[in-house]
Amino acid sequence: MGVTRREAVLLATALAVTPRVAWAEAPPPPVFAEFGQTSPDRAAYDQAIDRGADFIVTPLVAAKDGALVVAPDLELSTLTDVGRRPEFADRRRDATIDGAPASGWFCVDFTLAELKTLVTGPPPKSGGRAAPPSTLLSLQEAIDIARAGSVRQARVIGVSPRLVHPAYFAAQELNLEPRLADAIRLAGYDSRAAAMIVQSREPASLKALAGLSNVRRIQVIDAAGGPADPAALRYAAMIESDGLKTVAGWANGIAPTESLLIQPGPKGAVLATGLAAAAHTAGLTIYARAAPPAPHESGLRGRLVALFLSGADGVMCADPGQAARARGEAADRLHPAD
Repeated sequence: MGVTRREAVLLATALAVTPRVAWAEAPPPPVFAEFGQTSPDRAAYDQAIDRGADFIVTPLVAAKDGALVVAPDLELSTLTDVGRRPEFADRRRDATIDGAPASGWFCVDFTLAELKTLVTGPPPKSGGRAAPPSTLLSLQEAIDIARAGSVRQARVIGVSPRLVHPAYFAAQELNLEPRLADAIRLAGYDSRAAAMIVQSREPASLKALAGLSNVRRIQVIDAAGGPADPAALRYAAMIESDGLKTVAGWANGIAPTESLLIQPGPKGAVLATGLAAAAHTAGLTIYARAAPPAPHESGLRGRLVALFLSGADGVMCADPGQAARARGEAADRLHPAD
């Protein structure tokens, strides 16, 4: 399917304000499969890989016994069936997470074996043939999925752990960083050339990991606010020229949200902000976090192409198939056939 007229405007405008990226001399920018606030299971990761993902994002929390588990939140009731499990009813409690009150069932109160009994996703429908239940994955299982996908697709599939509320786990004496560093070494990823990139919103977490591992590290940057640590540099300051140089002291790259890289322009066009060029000047790679598609949105592909054309070194997206196709379209515009 060709691009619509509106998408063509988006592409042309983005191209007009973007430097020519030398993709011909380097591997194409990777696509990261990003699952937002859902807990991906084996089938979801396999599908993302088969649709073109080069990295799978694995948000990490810690279980009571220190095991690293793939989950976007440490409160389990929105991710699993724990609220419908009478044997765990007495574990519901209140907690304070990074200064904010929370109530529910928390991963730090469950061992890995107990977490593996919880079912993720919607309740099974009555009648018909039931599919095997999905459960939370361990980090090692996610690594195994990426490696199996590498064999199946005959290309390297990487893993991108994202540390979830690391300061909270440190306060519980369940520090994520040394556990992840141990897993990285055991899995053979302890190198900047390895197919692993660790993400965090917390500079302190990335600094701690830097002292434990040679793995690549990227600072996640949102459109507003800042890390949970009130003493840390705010996100708005991180994307200033001096802030980018400061971030380069603890990270190899940044992962800004889409709106920090491209913004709406006149007559439905989209404009690059120049953040990618500024990040490159500071010695940082830049991985764009695409906004989730709106219901019935027709402009997702145009936005994704614009992100690649803005100078992003990779794009994180809930639809890796669309992102992979957008990467191809961006490459065609940067290097048109003679």
